[in-house]
Amino acid sequence: MEILIFTPTWMRADGVDAMRPETRISIEGQQIGCPWTWLVNYDNPYPIGDLRNVLHQYQQAQVAVLERGSDVLITIEHDHELPDAGALQRMIDTPGDVIYAPYWLRHDTRQINLYQRSGWHALGQSLTVYPDELAEARQATTWPVSGAGFGCTLFRRPVLEAIPFEASTAENFSPDLGFAEHALRRRYESVARMDVPVAHRWRGSWWDPWGHRLTDPDRSDLIDGQWQIDYWLGHEQYLCVQCQWDTLRGLEAARARALNCARCHPPIDAAEPSPILVADRWGRISKS
Repeated sequence: MEILIFTPTWMRADGVDAMRPETRISIEGQQIGCPWTWLVNYDNPYPIGDLRNVLHQYQQAQVAVLERGSDVLITIEHDHELPDAGALQRMIDTPGDVIYAPYWLRHDTRQINLYQRSGWHALGQSLTVYPDELAEARQATTWPVSGAGFGCTLFRRPVLEAIPFEASTAENFSPDLGFAEHALRRRYESVARMDVPVAHRWRGSWWDPWGHRLTDPDRSDLIDGQWQIDYWLGHEQYLCVQCQWDTLRGLEAARARALNCARCHPPIDAAEPSPILVADRWGRISKS
């Protein structure tokens, strides 16, 4: 068996690799019982943040696997961190055609990347919407899912030969949801490997798959110690790590808004305790 690990990334305007050092360290430290190659791809023919780059890079990964004769493709995106040195081996050992590692989605979706499987015709919703099932899945080693998300995902060669990476819709160039739906309808087995919880970088912090912040914001990595730069549909986006507000209107607009933000610059009397209102069974409110 031969494994191709693929990480799409880009070079920032300041010449720094957008890939997190934690991502690199966690991949280089993997202990895998078969030959493997790590391909880091910087080929972005469109402006950074344009989702057509995402599709372009993943199509290159698929071609690389098929041309090299690799048996397995594992995608690990530039801002993900594997939990331990045996994480990818556990995914390789998992029966199934597509193996998903759990991680927390970004962009304020507040959801885990694993979608419920309730049949073979359409993708379900994130397991975050089904807390009882998610709790049961967390107690298991593996769990059947319908997709989705390529942040840390394993694809076996037969499914890559059968389903090309294409835009999910005319408006969404990311291939993940479209691929998951095609795989589901063709009854390929998609499985979550629940003991490979992948950390995801968002707003200057690392988050676990269950929505818990693992680290405080790294202020040295932020503009003004407050703003993380991201990209949305080809536009530069500023994300505030303090109040979770964001803007596409540039840094000066972000700074102007922060000056009037009650969470970023609370008034002097904001430290006074706020009243707690408690309603009884009849809806009557009392102050406590």
